[in-house]
Amino acid sequence: NYQDLLPRPDDCILLIEVAESSLEFDTSGMARRYAIAGIPEYWVLDILHARVLVHRRPEAGSYREVVAHPGGASFISPALGGGAIRVDDILVA
Repeated sequence: NYQDLLPRPDDCILLIEVAESSLEFDTSGMARRYAIAGIPEYWVLDILHARVLVHRRPEAGSYREVVAHPGGASFISPALGGGAIRVDDILVA
């Protein structure tokens, strides 16, 4: 019940940021914070470059796996049960 209690990092399996003017901050400062908190999967929707930056495997304050998926591509999300995610479906204007 989040009316009485704020979510904690261990309540989150995936965080998504939409970056239009905040790409540098989202891929450095926010990524570090989320990695320290142990968020297992973090996506940055890079609007200007039409891609999704997928961060996984948080360890020692950074993500050990960061993959850029361009428009037209698909990727698998373990956080969402292993289903394929189409980049174009989540970057729709």
